[in-house]
Amino acid sequence: MASARDIEDLNACIHEVLLFRLHLVRLDLWSDKLENLQYLDLGVLSFAELKAEHTVREIRDFLEVPQGTLTSVIDRLEKRGLVRRAVNARDKRSYRVELTEQGAEVQREHRRVSRLISRKMLEALPTAEERSQFVELFRKMRSGLESPLSPALSPKFGGKGGETETLRPKRSDSPFPLNRGKGAGG
Repeated sequence: MASARDIEDLNACIHEVLLFRLHLVRLDLWSDKLENLQYLDLGVLSFAELKAEHTVREIRDFLEVPQGTLTSVIDRLEKRGLVRRAVNARDKRSYRVELTEQGAEVQREHRRVSRLISRKMLEALPTAEERSQFVELFRKMRSGLESPLSPALSPKFGGKGGETETLRPKRSDSPFPLNRGKGAGG
């Protein structure tokens, strides 16, 4: 069980490193091609790239968002010329989302920036051994956080004053799903 101090220290470090030093909330600071794109936008682009034959329902399940939210995201991406809707070959009643050439270019830039950010994180560690340990620890965390049903998410931890909190997202439409490795497209 993690101590309250460890949790607070990690939380402060995550926010400082990821949000302020690496600007993960503002990817446009890394590349003009990513300007005005939100995480859900990038999630749709990534899913469309990784799984060419899909339904919009599979994207919705993968991103864990309501249908209305996904429709708004797809509309916004389509308006920008990054995706187009196409009839699904497996089920003519549904459609899939295809990347346009411009969308594929944005997705390539997204991958490039992601690799650059990862490289900067690793370069902050002075030795190859520390970099390897860091990567291995992240692999362990990823595998422990793969599913909301994972045992790693069900324990409770003590907070201030002895209250406890479960380690689960409060909303099902969180833009940061914990089960990306499972289910559709995973």
